Amino acid sequence: MEKINILGINLAKAGKTEILKTIGAFLIDGKKHYLVTPNPEMLLLAEKDEEFFHILNKADIAIPDGTGLKFAALAMGKNLKITAGSDLTGEIFELARKMKMKVAVMNWEKSLSRKEDIAGALKKKYPGLSFEVLAVSRTVKSAPTTNAEIIFCDQGATFQEKFIYHNLIKWPNARLAIGVGGAFDFLTGKIKRAPGFMRAAGLEWVWRLLREPKKRYKRIINAVIVFPAKFIAWRFFKDK
Repeated sequence: MEKINILGINLAKAGKTEILKTIGAFLIDGKKHYLVTPNPEMLLLAEKDEEFFHILNKADIAIPDGTGLKFAALAMGKNLKITAGSDLTGEIFELARKMKMKVAVMNWEKSLSRKEDIAGALKKKYPGLSFEVLAVSRTVKSAPTTNAEIIFCDQGATFQEKFIYHNLIKWPNARLAIGVGGAFDFLTGKIKRAPGFMRAAGLEWVWRLLREPKKRYKRIINAVIVFPAKFIAWRFFKDK
């Protein structure tokens, strides 16, 4: 799969269709795989966290999630397709149901969407899906046991990526693991997602800023001011 390097992180150039095809192959090849969905803020975190940097680049696919990455790629003369982690989550659930594979959701015990919220939403939206929702504390190397083939972790960056990296080997049947941040808050309705036209235009961040200004403004500053500045320095002045 072709990649593009931004701030040292190798991001897949593939669109959602190719990514899903690759995921389908991962689920039947008998190996363990993990995916990451880096956004501009995560790339900034990776600059300061050597372990996180390593984990992002060791992933089987690093799926770009964030309009800022698309603009950065355009500045390099490349076309980078953006796939929102929330959209990918639903597609993987459908794939799991079709392939009759069991899913485990590793849910942070203090997250906005509780265990029962997620279980109820999954039963309603994906009838027939085999799944379990397991509570996780903030201890990277302490993971619940599961025999699921597909594992979602929703504890947020950088914890969820480190959690998967350190524990994937402990889940005997795992074929695929992915960190999805707040995707389950959309699924349960705890957070309302931006209208489709805003998502298509790459303006979901504006919607979230308007709805949660106190919570989101620092992250938006990182995404729309700090990241572009870092990228420009990295791209045009790093070897000067």
